[in-house]
Amino acid sequence: MSADPLSRLGLEGTAESHMLSQFVKVLLGYDLFVSYSRRDAGPYARALVEQLEDLDFSCFIDVEELPVGQPLPPGLQRALRKSQALLLIGTEKGLTSRFVDQEVRFFLGLDRPVLPINVDHILEGSPWPVIRDATWIDESREDIQKARPSPLVLREIVRRFRLRRRRQIVRTSLVLVGLAFMALGLWAMVERQTALEQTRIATARYLTAAAQQKVGDDPELGVILALEAAGKATHADLDTRAAIERTMHEAVRLSCARHTYDISPKADGLNAV
Repeated sequence: MSADPLSRLGLEGTAESHMLSQFVKVLLGYDLFVSYSRRDAGPYARALVEQLEDLDFSCFIDVEELPVGQPLPPGLQRALRKSQALLLIGTEKGLTSRFVDQEVRFFLGLDRPVLPINVDHILEGSPWPVIRDATWIDESREDIQKARPSPLVLREIVRRFRLRRRRQIVRTSLVLVGLAFMALGLWAMVERQTALEQTRIATARYLTAAAQQKVGDDPELGVILALEAAGKATHADLDTRAAIERTMHEAVRLSCARHTYDISPKADGLNAV
């Protein structure tokens, strides 16, 4: 197991380490929210959290009793929302605790997994159907009373949580792969549109140059080429559009001048025909 990052920084056991640890937990959330009754599982829960934190688990455990008749305070609700799984210590007092019931029901509403520790088969009478049907982690009443989490409990918590993490990694990887393919598809579309736009710009400039060359000899052909260029030119290609407009004006001017010359009256007039 890797060393604690705080110890590597020389902050282990200091007030700074505690503040930094709390900041990291608030920022990133918790691996486990520990739900238990202080009346018969307080020392066991704290011992279990200590051992889990030695295994690099981030745990939330509430050590203060809620006032009777009060709902879950906002701080506990935030901690539940920020936890990936709920670790339920299923003791006799835990099953009848109103506070444990609130925590379990709130967490089940988040549609996240619950890891239930079943103490001497007490969870067979669980008031939560989802917990009754779950796969329990067995623990003895003696271990609860002696505040001595069994190796089997620790091993099973680690195994289940790591299995869930692997599944999350697989799901996240699939999502990331899908997003990558979508990004590649969008990039290909953008590249294709860019290529088409560049082709249009090049075609418009070619037709504009051809119109400018022909307008002097054949204004009508110059107009046709300029109109074709206008159909290809993009709104962003201001220079080409300005050149097309100048070519059109020049073609119209030359065309009008030619027609004016051709239809000018002869010396004999029309009546002479």
